[in-house]
Amino acid sequence: MELINIFLHYNGEWNETYEYKNFKKAELLVPLECTFNMLAEEIYLELELNQTIMEITIQYQVKHNDPPIKIKTTKSLVFYLELKRKHKDFTSFSLCIDFSTVTNSSASFNLHEGLELQKTAAASSSDMLQLQLYEKNNTTIIVRPRLPTVEYIAYEVLIGCPVLTT
Repeated sequence: MELINIFLHYNGEWNETYEYKNFKKAELLVPLECTFNMLAEEIYLELELNQTIMEITIQYQVKHNDPPIKIKTTKSLVFYLELKRKHKDFTSFSLCIDFSTVTNSSASFNLHEGLELQKTAAASSSDMLQLQLYEKNNTTIIVRPRLPTVEYIAYEVLIGCPVLTT
């Protein structure tokens, strides 16, 4: 399995001349057969980001001051990896990672037989038991941490329907 070195630039900002400024650096070693989902998972792990509340955008530049190119599918990732593999300078084509918080809404909705939950942007003091509600592409998504706790199982029994996990 052939591996490729990728440098990550993150927590920066794009200026008006398409320069990514004021960023931090990290590195990844990924297989050439990497899929988009595998790369995204590695980035989330390396940058210690919570996938349920943070969204990432993966971009790179071919030339200085050119608009960045987004990697959003396995096909676009294969193109990037082939470009990276053919280029001799291992520091070229760093990935620029931007994150944003998944947006919350203040609207309420009916979850099960009249039980209403209010979506809020602020976290409650009982973070361990709270459901994480957010909207992505106009779809309401309910998530909880990956490992179910006794409290979540009891809550599912109480409301009579499962809560989706990520």
